[in-house]
Amino acid sequence: MKIHWAKGLGFGILLVLAGGLFAWNFFLSHPPRAKTAAQRAVAEIFAPIYREPRWDHVRTIGLQPKFTGCETVDEHHYKTALVPMAGPKLSLRERGGDLQALFADEAMIRRLFNHEVTSEKSAHTLIKIEHVQALLLGQCVEQKLFLKLVTTAHGDIVATVEIALGDAAEAEQRAAEQARVKEEEERLTRIRVKAQEAEQRAAEQARVKEEEERLTRIRVKAQEAEQRAEQARVKEEEERLARIRVKAQEAEQRAAEQARVKEEEERLIRIRVKAQEAEQRAEQAREHAKDAAKIALGDAAKLANPSVQFNLGVMYDKGQGVTKDAKEAVKWFRKSAEQGYAQAQHNLGVMYDKGEGVTKDAKEAVKWFRKSAEQGHAQAQHNLGVMYDKGQGVTKDAKEAVKWFRKSAEQGHAQAQHNLGVMYNNGEGVTKDAKEAVKWYRKAAEQGHARAQNNLGVMYNNGEGVTKDAKEAVKWYRKAAEQGQAEAQNDLGVMYDKGEGVTKDAKEAVKWYRKAAEQGHARAQNNLGVMYNNGEGVTKDAKEAVKWYRKAAEQGQAEAQHNLGFMYDKGEGVTKDAKEAVKWYRKAAEQGQAKAQHNLGVMYNNGEGVTKDAKEAVKWFRKSAEQGEAKAQHNLGVMYNNGEGVTKDAKEAVKWFRKSAEQGEAEAQNNLGFMYDNGEGVTKDAKEAVKWLRKAAEQGHANAQAFLGQSYDVGYGVTKDAKEAVKWYRKSAEQGQAEAQNNLGVMYDKGQGVTKDAKEAVKWYRKAAEQGDARAQFNLGDKYDKGEGVTKDAKEAVKWYRKAAEQGLTEASTRLKRLRFNVVGHENEGK
Repeated sequence: MKIHWAKGLGFGILLVLAGGLFAWNFFLSHPPRAKTAAQRAVAEIFAPIYREPRWDHVRTIGLQPKFTGCETVDEHHYKTALVPMAGPKLSLRERGGDLQALFADEAMIRRLFNHEVTSEKSAHTLIKIEHVQALLLGQCVEQKLFLKLVTTAHGDIVATVEIALGDAAEAEQRAAEQARVKEEEERLTRIRVKAQEAEQRAAEQARVKEEEERLTRIRVKAQEAEQRAEQARVKEEEERLARIRVKAQEAEQRAAEQARVKEEEERLIRIRVKAQEAEQRAEQAREHAKDAAKIALGDAAKLANPSVQFNLGVMYDKGQGVTKDAKEAVKWFRKSAEQGYAQAQHNLGVMYDKGEGVTKDAKEAVKWFRKSAEQGHAQAQHNLGVMYDKGQGVTKDAKEAVKWFRKSAEQGHAQAQHNLGVMYNNGEGVTKDAKEAVKWYRKAAEQGHARAQNNLGVMYNNGEGVTKDAKEAVKWYRKAAEQGQAEAQNDLGVMYDKGEGVTKDAKEAVKWYRKAAEQGHARAQNNLGVMYNNGEGVTKDAKEAVKWYRKAAEQGQAEAQHNLGFMYDKGEGVTKDAKEAVKWYRKAAEQGQAKAQHNLGVMYNNGEGVTKDAKEAVKWFRKSAEQGEAKAQHNLGVMYNNGEGVTKDAKEAVKWFRKSAEQGEAEAQNNLGFMYDNGEGVTKDAKEAVKWLRKAAEQGHANAQAFLGQSYDVGYGVTKDAKEAVKWYRKSAEQGQAEAQNNLGVMYDKGQGVTKDAKEAVKWYRKAAEQGDARAQFNLGDKYDKGEGVTKDAKEAVKWYRKAAEQGLTEASTRLKRLRFNVVGHENEGK
């Protein structure tokens, strides 16, 4: 059953396929039945093709084959080759010539093209040309496919002829249809108008709504603005009240000040009254003194009273009641001292120490100071400590000095307390102890001892013996400075200069520097010179700077001597004078001033102000370098690297380059990088080279930036990265580094790390070329040669090739010969 059913199904399918093939062949071999005049006319033309579809028949109707060869044409070829051949749809009038070729009957042609067209649209009716074009393929088209194409073309042409010839009924129908279409279009137009009106109303409503929302927002903003304005008014009112309060406070302060002034005036009046009373009492005292002197002169010798004798010595020493007479003072001090009167012994020691009334004699001074000190006289103990500290009249002995300072200090003697603090601070005669130093400085400072106040400020500023506290330092500096202590005035100026412990204030710094400088304080004079030189806190004035540098330099202040040398070196504030510069550099250098030693080395290296002497240069570079001066360390490295003034030694060069580089000296970092790059004095190491060159590059060193760009460009010591290469080339190029400018041009030329841009490439090539870079000159010539980024110009190309060739660039010479030949050839052709 199943087998019979399957056989029947297969037989049925075969019958269907056979019938289909028969119908298809029949359809293809019989043209459509002609019904209208147009169909009949076209059928007559196409009849030979349907009866025997050969290429010769196609030729009889005027078609010419487009291809001379024979190609196999299948369905795929039809779709891919025939369809694209179809031109645009053309009007009947525009394609009239082609239609004439399709019809042999001239009468038919006249009827086709001279027929009165009743429909306006008929004149613009379009026909398809693709089927006609398909007939041009040639005789290689298979018969069935050829007939299929012809049939399709036949249908299109018949349709076209029907439209051209027209039928009254069809025309009327079309006219009616057109009328309906027009009416429908008008109806649609009315609908569109209404729709547009509806849209307009909707849009208007939307605009109204939007406008209402906008007004709402405006009102909200207005309210917010009013609130802000109100807040501003409130704030302004508060500020006004604050100003009023400030003015009130100022008024109160002025009133208080006026009250204080009035009170001070009254106090001064009272002081004057008391002064007058004191003067009266003094006059009375002088009278009493005269009487006492008379009594003393008459009775002292008899009574031998040491106190009276001491007082009489004081009167002669001070000229009180008697004519001032140092010898008489010594006489009476001695009488009293020999009786063991401590004060007289101290005063007699002072007379010997100063050489007043006696020949100056330190040993005699020590003798009498000791006698008084051993009796516990605080001032004598202090003075004896000073003699031991300085080694005057006795062998210098710090321990003995400390012993006597301590005895005096423990009695509250301020100067001894200060001196004992100094001994502890310096570790002289005692173990160095900053805390003990602070203790004794504070005791003296609290008694108003100016030098102790300054020293206590120094301890706070340096954090020695106490927690570092700039504000506390400023407090003690100020106390001392206001007493006129020059050292403290300079130190307070430094605090204002640096903004430490106080708000930075250059004018205040200048004020305190000037106070100290006018007292002859050398460091303050140098500092004031610096302020004038830099225009900080004062108008910049090089001449004024030189004036103050000179004052300090003439006192032997090393920093000022260096600075004065620098002014002569650069010709700032004075006429440039290398010899004078060397003179002052040498004075500072001989005191160990590191910058002056370096600069003196530079003068010897360059032969400025002295005979050029590499060995002397090395000597001074070394002295400065050993003190840690970074520039001197770099320069000493250069001398070792070049073998100038010393035997050439790459390892020594690396040593000094490294010391300088580690202090951040960019030039040294660059040179150390190149030592690693070349493997000189160290093992060659690309990564280490890049490390040091990056440090220099980040400080703006142009050569290092160029090298770092190249490292990224080729992947040397770093991962290759065109964008990073461009970044560093640009940084260097913008500083005018020619090699970097050329390389940046190459990056733009090749579009590496940047968008390819011939004009930008030319720009950078030109910058480098104008600086004489041979490779850039060649590249610029190449751009002119090819007309890339510039107008092609053989003469400009020759110019730049020649410049590069003159520097020995072989490639440029080759191009130059070729280009010269081409230029001459063109000229000959012109002739």
